[in-house]
Amino acid sequence: MSETPSFEQYEAAIAQHGAHPIKVEMSVVQVTFVISALQLALRHPQFPAALRSSLTDFIQGAIEGLEGLSPTISKAMQAGNDLTQDVMSAEENNDANPHP
Repeated sequence: MSETPSFEQYEAAIAQHGAHPIKVEMSVVQVTFVISALQLALRHPQFPAALRSSLTDFIQGAIEGLEGLSPTISKAMQAGNDLTQDVMSAEENNDANPHP
């Protein structure tokens, strides 16, 4: 197994290749799960501010990609950015947190 790169090696590689675009193939279900997980992470009050803009841009780009396939899915994912739409039923909340 190869050795883990040092932080300095990582930084140098990011400086060299960081702006290069990559493509990742995912199913619609996988994309919606990633969007949802990122939306949830961004709600955490201690989430690093330096990452917010990049992740918000990623989420918006993914939602726009879904728009051409299914406006319904796109709108549902967009609702995840709206805190007024962020609700769980008491039953769901109890299932998710059995030991409040």
